[in-house]
Amino acid sequence: MAPEQAEDPRSVETRANIYSFGATFYHALTGEPPFHGETMFSVLYKHKTEPLISPRARRPDLSERVNDLLERCLAKSPADRFQSFSELLRHLQPAAAASPWMIFGDKELTAYVVRYESRRSAYLSERTAWEEDLDVYRFPRGQVLRIRRGDIVAQRVNALVSSDTSYLGMDDGVSAAIVQAGGVEIVAQARLQAPVRPGRAAVTSGGTLPARLVFHGVTVGRVHGQVVRPSRDLIAEIMTSCFYHADSHDVESIAFPLLGTGAQRFPRDVCLDTMFQFLARMLLRGLTSVKDARIILFD
Repeated sequence: MAPEQAEDPRSVETRANIYSFGATFYHALTGEPPFHGETMFSVLYKHKTEPLISPRARRPDLSERVNDLLERCLAKSPADRFQSFSELLRHLQPAAAASPWMIFGDKELTAYVVRYESRRSAYLSERTAWEEDLDVYRFPRGQVLRIRRGDIVAQRVNALVSSDTSYLGMDDGVSAAIVQAGGVEIVAQARLQAPVRPGRAAVTSGGTLPARLVFHGVTVGRVHGQVVRPSRDLIAEIMTSCFYHADSHDVESIAFPLLGTGAQRFPRDVCLDTMFQFLARMLLRGLTSVKDARIILFD
């Protein structure tokens, strides 16, 4: 059952059926349902709140394309799923070329996606324009989405996003750089909140950083004994949590790294696709205090 159907059966439409389709074939292809629980309520709650364990984590011989198809069917947000069974059927065809995650059915969003697709390879390969915007996407209500190459700790924004484990040790990659630049008080505040569930974000001060807050996104950890690692669903859940905190703290500007692409080795291109589409949709349609969102590319 789709998360929104459990909350309000009157909201059921095609995208809820697509979720159920994905859950059925996830079970058929992996031998496990997406979520286990001792009661019906606990299972429904996990569908709503827990990040999906990647199908390939349970059955490594699944192709990447089948994995992506299942993950998109099982996206928590209906907007992130296939919008119709005819769209899903097109992606099931042997000749299908586009990524199952690229969204082209939304006319307003498509204009941003098409531009992004034309520049995507440059974002991932360019080594010029240090600390400059590679591109700026402008939205109707005055918000901007910047694709920028540079150092995330130098960004003059209200909030930085870090990437860490459930225990918020801040001892590797982006999180370690944030501690080095912002001071040990950040890690001391973070560890008081551990453990944090994968797919969520904790909040601390920014210490001596230009940013006043750090949102600590958890990209890996254990849920009921099962290790949860980065996936599109997990990245989207972290970003949802970050926007919840942004609105709670009246954050107008926020900078994201490519979450989970360091020690966890989540593919940079997949992460960038996921984050761009989430941010573009949020700035186009969402109600948020954020006016300036940045994806910081750092090699």
